[in-house]
Amino acid sequence: MKRKGFTLVELLGVIVVLAIIALITTPVVLGVIESTRKGAFVDSVYGLIETTNIYYTKNIQNIKKEKRFSCNGNACVNGNDTLSFKGKVPVGGSITIKEDNATLVEYITDGVYCAYGTLNDLIVDKGCANIDVTPAILDETKVTLKSTTNSITVTLAEEFAKDDESGIKEYRITVNGETKTLKEVGTVTFEKLKQNYNYEVKIEVENGKGLIAKMLLNQKTLEFSNPTIILENDPATPINGYLKSQVAKVTYDKTNIEKPSYYIKTTREGISNIAITKSCGNDTMPSLCTNISSITTLKANTWYQIDENITITYNQAVAKNDTIYAYTSDSVNYSGASTATLSKIDTTAPTLTLGASVSKTNNIIIPIVAKDDETGITTPICKYGTTEETYTETSTSVSTTGCSLENLKANTTYYYQVCVSNPLGMNTCKTGTAETKIIPNPTITLENNPETPINGYLKSQVAKVTYNDADISEPHYYVKTTREGISNIAVTKSCGTGAIPSTCTDITSTTTLKANTWYEVTGNINVTYNQYSEKTDTIYAIAYDGTNYSGASTATISKITKKVNYTVNHYQMNVTGTGYTLKETETLSGSAGYPITPNTKSYAGFTSPTKQTVTVASDGSTIINYNYTRNQYTIMVNKGTGIASVSGAGTYYYGATVNLGYSLIAGYHFSSWTGTYSISSFTMPAGNVTMTANGAGNVYYIAYNGNGATSGSMGTTTCTYGQNCTLTGLGYGRTGYHFNNWNGSNGGSYSNGQTVKNLTTTNGATITMYVNWGANIYYITYNGNGATSGSMGTTTCTYGQNCTLAGLGYGKTGHSFSRWSGSNGGSYSNGQIVSNLTTTNGATITMNAVWKVNQYTVTVNRGTGIAGVSGGGTYNYGATVNLGYSLTAGYHFTSWSGTYSTSSFTMPANNVTMTANGAANTYTIKYAANGGSGSMSNTSCTYGKNCTLRSNAFSKTGYSFNGWSGSNGGSYSNSQIISNLTTTNGGTITMTAKWKANTYTVKFNGNGGNKADSIKVTYDSTYGTLPTTTRSDGAMSDLGVNTNKVTGLAGTAIKYKFLGWYTAASGGTKITSSSKVSITDTQTLYAHWGAYSPSGTFWFGNKDLKAKNSSTVTVKSYGYSKVKVTLSNTSSDSVTLYVNDTKVSSGSTTSFTGNTVKLQAKSNGTNTKTVKWTLSN
Repeated sequence: MKRKGFTLVELLGVIVVLAIIALITTPVVLGVIESTRKGAFVDSVYGLIETTNIYYTKNIQNIKKEKRFSCNGNACVNGNDTLSFKGKVPVGGSITIKEDNATLVEYITDGVYCAYGTLNDLIVDKGCANIDVTPAILDETKVTLKSTTNSITVTLAEEFAKDDESGIKEYRITVNGETKTLKEVGTVTFEKLKQNYNYEVKIEVENGKGLIAKMLLNQKTLEFSNPTIILENDPATPINGYLKSQVAKVTYDKTNIEKPSYYIKTTREGISNIAITKSCGNDTMPSLCTNISSITTLKANTWYQIDENITITYNQAVAKNDTIYAYTSDSVNYSGASTATLSKIDTTAPTLTLGASVSKTNNIIIPIVAKDDETGITTPICKYGTTEETYTETSTSVSTTGCSLENLKANTTYYYQVCVSNPLGMNTCKTGTAETKIIPNPTITLENNPETPINGYLKSQVAKVTYNDADISEPHYYVKTTREGISNIAVTKSCGTGAIPSTCTDITSTTTLKANTWYEVTGNINVTYNQYSEKTDTIYAIAYDGTNYSGASTATISKITKKVNYTVNHYQMNVTGTGYTLKETETLSGSAGYPITPNTKSYAGFTSPTKQTVTVASDGSTIINYNYTRNQYTIMVNKGTGIASVSGAGTYYYGATVNLGYSLIAGYHFSSWTGTYSISSFTMPAGNVTMTANGAGNVYYIAYNGNGATSGSMGTTTCTYGQNCTLTGLGYGRTGYHFNNWNGSNGGSYSNGQTVKNLTTTNGATITMYVNWGANIYYITYNGNGATSGSMGTTTCTYGQNCTLAGLGYGKTGHSFSRWSGSNGGSYSNGQIVSNLTTTNGATITMNAVWKVNQYTVTVNRGTGIAGVSGGGTYNYGATVNLGYSLTAGYHFTSWSGTYSTSSFTMPANNVTMTANGAANTYTIKYAANGGSGSMSNTSCTYGKNCTLRSNAFSKTGYSFNGWSGSNGGSYSNSQIISNLTTTNGGTITMTAKWKANTYTVKFNGNGGNKADSIKVTYDSTYGTLPTTTRSDGAMSDLGVNTNKVTGLAGTAIKYKFLGWYTAASGGTKITSSSKVSITDTQTLYAHWGAYSPSGTFWFGNKDLKAKNSSTVTVKSYGYSKVKVTLSNTSSDSVTLYVNDTKVSSGSTTSFTGNTVKLQAKSNGTNTKTVKWTLSN
């Protein structure tokens, strides 16, 4: 058989061909494999970066600083957080999410390839041998922090940061939100900081691979020392809040402050010890300061800037307290306000008015009206004398309302001076004159009895002494009589027996005045003389004011007759009405031969006789008899209750014996007599009498018998004959029986509580009441107790007999019958036989149906957006069901559906199925211009879905848009895609535009001076440090002097003072380091200059020159305030010099204000004269 195949040579050839093909294709295949694997690795890394973006969006509110995730082949983790993404997890490496959502791949490897960098600059190598994965090493000892009150300076020394692999790219230092960058170690300063505030200093060092090392330090700015204010007072202590003057010494402490500024304000005008040239507004705090002419008088309520400690004097009158304020500033911060209260100032003397003086015999009273509304007044000083303008005596009786000149001579002219001062030493004086009064003499009037003496005799005589004290301040009155007399007032001082009173001594109070003795009395006095006397006598009276005596007043006392006794007898009529009996006898006295009319007596029950007039016999035998008639009175006797008749009424003499009587009506007894007396026998009084005999009904008793009662008891009822009486309510009980009526022992039948009357006439008798009993009937009713159907009637029962409950006739939805619950407390079954359920007659026992509630099921389901539900289970019929739910984050509740549409309901008599339903939340994004202009419409977003921010449509002069700042704490780029910014339904997230201030170039024009380099400024900030420049000296002609009538002029080189930078070559606005940048393009500033010549010379008077005898020069004097003029005159001409039109002497120095000064010389001749000026401060 023929076979086909390959020879060995052929096989070898095939193998060789295949080997050649393999050699050619294998590198290509391997390259494709490696490229595919590398591509997959790169895609995995980009997927990981995208995952970090998603993580940032979801957790934006919680990311306050960068987060670093480490990858280990299983996951990329940071604490409890894990990055979830599609693709293979790297076997090693780390990735960092920045605060601004930038992702830094420090390094990521799958074991073969290694990636590092950022999304836009990702580098992939094979292997990680050359990858720098370690940030720089920082040395805190190489950092120096230094503070002032408003700045922090950070200095990084050599070897602060080391990175031997990638080197250092840059240093970033952040304080108070401001970041400054250094390419190499050095110093940066952060300004405009708050004083005494602890700031975080963040230092970041980025290496060549973008890895960042961080260091956080704390540095506190220094604290201000408040100015101190010391007040020096004159006097040291205010009087009533007032001072004579006051000095406020303000001391400023510049410790810790780099460039301090001092401010002062006072709410009252004051005088400063230093000149002030800057005024800073009148707000609560100092505002922008402006230059003013040099002053030392500080206006009220104006801030001034000063360069040193200040002393302010207040010596102008002011009637209110004021305040001085002092601040220290470092151009950013202010110290605390130092304040002091300024006292009121009094510079005026008191006002003084003297009223009309009031004169007495030995004193003069001068009314004073002295007033000082500010500090008040001290006690006035009163001086006086008897010679005009000679004040030898000083009053010791002085007050603020008047002074009294004491111990003066009567009827004398006095001159006086009154001075009053305030406590601050300012005084006012006034003078006047007054005359003391004459002491008036007393007057003595005699009253005689009788009016005309008989044979020179009187019965009695009264001397009435009257003293006139109208003009005496403290009068003293004296009386003396040469016959003993009786005073109408008690006297207590005896004053000798001389011609005038001497020193008085105290005596026992008396009204008997001894003869020939002076007595001091307190006022007018009456002296009675009624003792027998056969001669006349004299009475004397004198007044004294403590210094001066009046003249003596006198009167003659008459002779007095003698007294004789006589008898008066008083007789009373007898009680029988016949005859009189002597009651009493009186012995009286009268003047012999004079008529008398003795008084009668007044006796109760008698009528007095008419009075008799007789003449007194000189031998004492006169007798007068008076008879008194006894009076008669009536007795009336009345019948009271129960009295049949009375006796004893009629007419009786006063003092007669009276006896009354009575008889009773049957059924009554006597109780009492009432009226004028309470007895039946008495003596007739001096007046009519009314009496009543009173009786009372007899008393009887009612007792009660229970007659077989099983409980209770009853007391006795007391009744009065003739009055209604109520039977006591039943107090007995008998089980199963009820009360019918009472059966009385007197044979009567009575109801319970019946009103009865006169059951017996016997006093103290007892009537017994017996109970009549009857058997009880009761009823059973049936209550459905919430039954929803059926009805039942009433069952009637008799006590002691069985009774059957009716069969159930009720039904209740959702319930089953259990038993009957009786109102008597018992429990009974349906149709049960009962007995004696109550002992109460006619009572009703209610049987209440007891029901057992049925149970049903509630099923609760979860709808969209519902995380969990509650409230499902088994419930009793009628129970309250409350369902609940919890939401999935980002969703809100919409409704309940099922058996009911509410979460709370009452359980029905069937099972219930309910579902809680939710929906995704919506929120709104609003856009805020943050100081910019324009408008943007809102963006509406739904939770769980992406949402695109609108492109910025706002603009702000001087600024560029720099992203959005969300009210949720996140930062976003223009038109960024976001999601789930808030879980609040209907919530609002506000995107506030972030602006970055633009920078502009400022150029400087020397405007005649040297050029300065341009600077960069930032819009809306301050210009900061501005360059300075200089200008060469000028010629005298540049000074701008007025050479009117000047015959010659010479001077030193003109100097220029740099005044600052202005927006125009002439005029314009001055720009300082604190001026606010408001330009939006390149700006040119111009130097302004002040020209001055410190000294110079002008001459005049030469016959060949125009000016013969005068010349005037107006010199610019910028920066100076004083000028010295010196005359050189070798001739005999007379020359007068003037500065600003004020005559001055040669060689004198004169102060002036403003930027020019006018110099002038006048002569009476034409010889040549020279005048030199020199400016100074």
